Amino acid sequence: MVTLVNTVRGNWSSGNPGKFAYQYPRPWRMTDDSEVVDTGAVDEFGYPVYDSGVVVTPQLLRQRSTNPAEDGGYVSGHTNALFMAALAFAYAVPERFQELVTAAYDLAHTRIVTGMHSPVDVIGGRVLGTALTAAILSDPANATLKAEARAQALAYFQARVGTDVFAAAHAASPGYAYADRETNAAIVRPRFTYGLPARRPSNPLTPFAVPAGAEVLLETRLPYLDAAQRREVLRTTGLAAGNPILDGPEQWGRLNLFAAADGYGAFDAGVAVTLDAAAGGFSAADTWRNDINGRGGLVKLGSGSLTLTGDNAYRGGTTVAEGTLVAASKSALGSGDVTVSGGTLRLTAPKVHVSGGFRQSSGTLAVTVRPHGAAPLTVGDEAVIGSGAILSVAVGQAGRYDSPVPVLKARRVRGRFATVVVTTPGYHADLLQHGDAIALRLREA
Repeated sequence: MVTLVNTVRGNWSSGNPGKFAYQYPRPWRMTDDSEVVDTGAVDEFGYPVYDSGVVVTPQLLRQRSTNPAEDGGYVSGHTNALFMAALAFAYAVPERFQELVTAAYDLAHTRIVTGMHSPVDVIGGRVLGTALTAAILSDPANATLKAEARAQALAYFQARVGTDVFAAAHAASPGYAYADRETNAAIVRPRFTYGLPARRPSNPLTPFAVPAGAEVLLETRLPYLDAAQRREVLRTTGLAAGNPILDGPEQWGRLNLFAAADGYGAFDAGVAVTLDAAAGGFSAADTWRNDINGRGGLVKLGSGSLTLTGDNAYRGGTTVAEGTLVAASKSALGSGDVTVSGGTLRLTAPKVHVSGGFRQSSGTLAVTVRPHGAAPLTVGDEAVIGSGAILSVAVGQAGRYDSPVPVLKARRVRGRFATVVVTTPGYHADLLQHGDAIALRLREA
């Protein structure tokens, strides 16, 4: 793993050529109008004093240079190095992908706070570091190294924390600064552009073209997707066009790796995803947390589990054919029809809404019921239950259930569940069905 980081940060990964080419002054040399004005004075350390409102942190006063021609600010070399190291570590330890990306943004920001770099310098360092990392990880000469680094990291952490490395990586530990995803997102979001003014793109209809090779950055974070699918994740989570620094010819600056770690941002065509429970890690179970839009739909294949948590509005429908699809928000299943032809559709949000129709020919609908609660599943159109359909019920609150508990509400219900399984010990269930609803009468065993 250390060799991988050192290889990514190798002899060809410096930001110094950019500094020499642009010779963009550091902020402590410039006025508010971006002019360099040498006052002719020197400070107590013997460094020239410039007309500038930027104050360099005391710890770095002796790190300044007296030769402006060899001390450009663009791009920030520390930022370049931070992103290369963070993305190399994230390749080896994708269980903390977002945390490592956040750390890179956070630490790069200190180069501005300390007075050594401008936001433009830092953005440039991030763009360069991202592109260089992708190029080095894509190099066939490094294929064995990166695979061994991932295997070594996984074996090391499994030996320390057990087989579920992801759960251990996200168990709250005292003093860990990046434990909360929403806090991390709040750190990263304003630093994409630092509020620099956007401009109207010359052709706003031109789609984001993902840079060649960028998909390698998600290779271990989304291992169950192929290269084309990972590119689509990057495209649908990319930053908006219009920022002059981010809109370079190769568009590396528009990558949003923090969001990409949470899966697709849109289904612009049909997406079939296969997760394999036997493969372990993210290939066995993963969560897509983005708000997914688009005209396409989702087909869940394979024995593994995929959880959707976003406020989704994709229109192409949802099909569960194999494994488990978990709906963890009210609109997790988008705005189209939902079909269960195999596997399990598990509802973990208190209420899940299907805007279109619901059809279950076989497989399992798994719900949790509570006293006096609303139906876990509401359907805007018709619900059709086939002869092979199974209803799995967990009792969310212990006690007597004197009144029927709702399970499904639709415009109309046709068909009937063949089997009802109560997974909570101590209860039996009788199925009750009306023209537009399905309910259960729970009895203590």
